[in-house]
Amino acid sequence: MTKKELPPHVARVLAKFDDVRPTKDGWDACCPCPDHNASSGHRGDHHPSLRVTVAEDGRILLKCRVGCKTDKILETVGLQWQDLFAPENYAEANSIFSDRDPSTCRNVEI
Repeated sequence: MTKKELPPHVARVLAKFDDVRPTKDGWDACCPCPDHNASSGHRGDHHPSLRVTVAEDGRILLKCRVGCKTDKILETVGLQWQDLFAPENYAEANSIFSDRDPSTCRNVEI
């Protein structure tokens, strides 16, 4: 299997998060929200609980497994909703996820 480069919009978003780890179908990262885990008495994410995946159309999907709102995640790292969408030519210009194995991107600088 050949190493593929991340699409620029995906690399820009992943670069905003700490402790990014590839998974079978995306990445896990530490949730940046300051109130993450506040109800448990711990501040911040100590174990990556932010799920980052890329839909077939190139949209980046964010899901905090603790329940932080996507609006707050985006605000905390300085992103906007439009940053999660692929450029117009994504479908025809990019086939990075055709094999749905992002581990091929493990060594890409972000």
